[in-house]
Amino acid sequence: MFVEILVVAEAMGLVKLGTISLDGTKIKANASKHKALSWEHANRLEAQLKQEV
Repeated sequence: MFVEILVVAEAMGLVKLGTISLDGTKIKANASKHKALSWEHANRLEAQLKQEV
């Protein structure tokens, strides 16, 4: 059914069908618990910066 919808959409000029390439690159994440901000702390910092400006 999905292919049929794509064919109809192409016939109506809504999409252009062609080659699709996917990239499976894996990137190692390095998130630190010590450098992360809690939502509350981020809001306090934002309020402080607004006050300073």
